[in-house]
Amino acid sequence: MFWKKKELPFPKEVHNDVEYYVVEKQDLSEIKKAKIKYSGQVTEKPVTWYYRTSLPWDLESSVEEDHGHKTGIRVDDIPVSIRGVVLPKIGETVSLLGEWDNGIINAWRLETPDYIFIS
Repeated sequence: MFWKKKELPFPKEVHNDVEYYVVEKQDLSEIKKAKIKYSGQVTEKPVTWYYRTSLPWDLESSVEEDHGHKTGIRVDDIPVSIRGVVLPKIGETVSLLGEWDNGIINAWRLETPDYIFIS
């Protein structure tokens, strides 16, 4: 019942014992869902929003895991979502580690020349 994971024809890099495919923008059309490393330039102002996963009157709404902040940016006009508050500048080159899924990169690591953000 266990299927072998389909290998993609892209180079790989390993970060924290996890393999990521190193891809370019034109390669993303060939991928449905995979862990990727992508580098590009920020093309839009970041948008940060607060999210809550429970109702305000719920007792568990005060638990730290039930809420937080997310930041949405565009890198080479590709939508990127990352948990936390990250404020890269327009035109800044960033490197992302995350998962490509349904036309969006859900990133958990964003690296710029000045800092590294890990969510």
